Amino acid sequence: MPEPAGPQYRAFGLDVARVLAAVGVVVTHVAFATGVVNPLRWSSPLRDLLPRLDVGVSIFFVLSGLLVARPFVRSVLGDAPAPALGDYVRRRASRIYPVYLFVLVFVVVASGAGGRGPAQLAADALLVHVYVPRWAIGPITQSWTLSTEIAFYAFLPLWFGASRSVFERRGTDRAARVRWTAAGLAVWVLVALVWRLGVLAVTPQFELGRPGMVDTRGALLTWLPNHLDEFAVGVGLALWIQSGRARAMPLAARLGTYAVGAAALWTASTALGLPPVFTGFDGPQTVGRHLLFVVCAAAVVAPSALAGQPRRSGPAWTPPAWAGTAVTGAALGSYGLYLWHQWVTDEWFRARGLRDFVAPFPTVLAVVLVVGTVLAALTYWLVERPSELLATGRGGVEARPPRQLGPVPALDGLRGLSILAVLATHVVFLDGGRDRFSLPGGFLGVDVFLALSGFLIGLVLLREVDASGTLDGKDFARRRARRLYPPLVVFLVVEGLVAVLFVGTALREQGLQSLLSLTFTANWQLTFGHQPPFALVHLWSLALEGQFYVLLAVGVWALRKRLGRPDRLVAWCVVGAAAVALWRLWLLRQGASLPALYERTDARLDSLLLGLAAAFVWRSRLTSSARLRAAGLGGLLVLGVCWVVARPTSEWLYMGGFTVVAAAAALAVAAAATGDGPVARLGNLRALRWVGMISFSLYLWHLPVYLWVVDLMPRAPLALKVAVAVPASFLAGWLGFVLVERRVLATWRRSTDEPVPTT
Repeated sequence: MPEPAGPQYRAFGLDVARVLAAVGVVVTHVAFATGVVNPLRWSSPLRDLLPRLDVGVSIFFVLSGLLVARPFVRSVLGDAPAPALGDYVRRRASRIYPVYLFVLVFVVVASGAGGRGPAQLAADALLVHVYVPRWAIGPITQSWTLSTEIAFYAFLPLWFGASRSVFERRGTDRAARVRWTAAGLAVWVLVALVWRLGVLAVTPQFELGRPGMVDTRGALLTWLPNHLDEFAVGVGLALWIQSGRARAMPLAARLGTYAVGAAALWTASTALGLPPVFTGFDGPQTVGRHLLFVVCAAAVVAPSALAGQPRRSGPAWTPPAWAGTAVTGAALGSYGLYLWHQWVTDEWFRARGLRDFVAPFPTVLAVVLVVGTVLAALTYWLVERPSELLATGRGGVEARPPRQLGPVPALDGLRGLSILAVLATHVVFLDGGRDRFSLPGGFLGVDVFLALSGFLIGLVLLREVDASGTLDGKDFARRRARRLYPPLVVFLVVEGLVAVLFVGTALREQGLQSLLSLTFTANWQLTFGHQPPFALVHLWSLALEGQFYVLLAVGVWALRKRLGRPDRLVAWCVVGAAAVALWRLWLLRQGASLPALYERTDARLDSLLLGLAAAFVWRSRLTSSARLRAAGLGGLLVLGVCWVVARPTSEWLYMGGFTVVAAAAALAVAAAATGDGPVARLGNLRALRWVGMISFSLYLWHLPVYLWVVDLMPRAPLALKVAVAVPASFLAGWLGFVLVERRVLATWRRSTDEPVPTT
C-alpha cells in the first residue's frame, strides 16, 4: 500500500508533541523540586496541574507505538517485508543507549553513585534496574521510562513476527489481518488493566514519609505490561493509517480532540485527590489517573498522526520553513533535555545553596530549560548523531573528491588572534599573580593551536596518503623536526644562558627542562610532581603538539585504507572526543590536580580529534561551505565568550567545557579554511596575519620576556611593565622569526609544496 502523503506536516505535528511532552516532564519535576506544588506556597488552581504534566511520559509511549511499530504493521498486513531484525536492533539501540550511557557516566562521575554498588550500576547501564524494586530509582530518576521503552522494542518483533507467521500459514486476507491485529491490540489493553489491578491487589500503598519503605507498587507499575495500553493507542493509530481508512481531521475536529485531552488532564489534576507527588496513589487514584493520561496522550497525538492522510475537503496547512526547522531542532534535542534536566536541577540547587521544596520556581525552570537545552544540543552532536551514523549508516553524506589545502592567510590571522589572547592572559605574570587586568580565559587560545594542529597536520598526512597510498614516517618526522627544532634550540640556548647567569636558575634544572622540551615530554612534569621554572612553564603545549604529531601520523596510517567513508571517520573522532571529556571528568573526581590535568595528553586529546574531524569535513566537503562559515562564526563567538568568562580553576572546563572550546575552535578553523565569510575576513586582517606569522617565536619568547621585565622593574606600575614587556616580546618574536624561522621556511618552500604548518 502506498505511503500516505504529507510527511512534512505529520512530522511537524508529532515533533511538536514530542517537545511538549519533554518540556512537560521538565516542568513537573522542577515544580516538585522547588516545592511550588505545596498548597502552603501557592494557592492557584494551576498548582494542581503542575504535578500532572508527567503525562508527557504517556505521550512518549503513544508516539513510540505509532512510529516504532509502523514498519511491523505494514509487514503484518502484507504491505511490506518484515523489518530486518539486525537493522532494527541497531537502530533502536543506537537511539537509546549511547547518549543515555554518556549522561549516566557523567552524572555518576560528577555527582557520585549514591551508594549504588557495581551490580546496581550495571543494571542502570543496561536499563534493567526497574526489575529490582529497591533499585528502580537510579542516578537518572526518569530512566525507568527507557527501561519500559526497551522492553517494548523487544516485544514488538516477537508479537508481530508471531502474528505474521499465523496469518501467512492460514492465508488470511488483508481485511481480516486488520481486524485480527486490532483485536490483538485490545488484548494489550486488557493485559494492562489486569496487570494494574493485580499489582494494586498484592502491593501496599507507598508512604513517602515512611523511612526505609520500598515503593514496590510504583516499581511494578513501571513495567511494560502496565503501559501496553498506551503503546496500543499508538500502534492502533498506525494500523488505522495503514488500513487506508484514516482521514485528516478538519480544524473543528482537531480543536475538539485537543479540548478532550485538556479536559482529561484537568480532571486528573483536580478531581482524583492526587497528592502533589508522582507515587503513593491508592487503587482508584492509580486506575483513574492512568486512564485519563491515556485519553490525554491519545488526544494530543492523534490529530498530528492523521494530518498526513487524505482530506475530505480543503488543502492541508504547511508550517513555515523557519517553524519547521525550529521544531525539528527542538525535537532532536528533546531526548537530551529529558536525560539532563534532573542533573541540571540538582547542580543548580547545589551551586546556589537552595533548599529542597522552597526554591524559586520560575528562576529554576528557566535555568534548567536553558542549560538543559545547551547540554542536549552538545550531546546530540557529540554522541547521539555520530553514534547513530556508526551503528546504522543513516545520516551519512556521500563523500566528494578530496580537496587539498593550499596557503590560507586567514589561518595565520586566526593563529595571531589566539596568541594575542594568550599574551593577554599572561599579563597576570606582570601583575604579581593578580588577574585584575589580564584576559581571564585567554589561555584557551592554546586550544585553538591544538585544534589547528589536528586540522593542518591531518590534511598534510591525508594528502600524502592520497598521493602514495601510505605514509613515510621518517620523512614526516624530519619535516616536523625541521619546523620545530631550530627556533626551539635557539630559544633554549639564549633563555638558558640568561636564566643560569642572571636569574640564578640551577644549571641542572635548566638542563632537565631543555631535555624535556627537546623530547616533547614537558607537559607531564606536573603530573609527576615537578614544577618547572615559570619562564619555561608554557612549553607544555609545545610538548603536547609534538605528541599530537606522532598520534596523528599513527592514526592516519592505520586508517589509510578506510578513507572512503569520511563521515564515519568524523563520527569516530567526535565520539572519541566525548569519551575524552568523560575521562577528564573522571580524573578530576579522582583528585587530579587542575594544572596537571590541564596539561596531560590523555586529557586534551579531544582538541586533536575534533581538529582532525574538521579536516575530514572540509577535505571531503561533507557539508556546504556556507554551513561551515555559519558554524565557524558561532564557534568564534563561543571562543570569545570563553576567553572572557573562563578561569584556569573553572571546574566547568573540566566537566566538558574544554571539549566545547575545542569544538568551537575546530569549527572556526574549518570556516577560515573556506577562504570566505566572517571568520576568514577577520583572519585576513593584515595585523593579525603578521602576528600569526611570527606566532611560534612570539609564543616561545613572550613569557621569559615578561618575567625578565618583572625582575628588572619589580616596583614599576603595571602599565609601565606592560608597555615594556609586550613590545619587547613582539621584538623577540620578530627577531626569532627573521633570523631563524624565515630561513627554515624558505628552505621548506624550495623543497616541498605542502602548506607550512605552525604551532
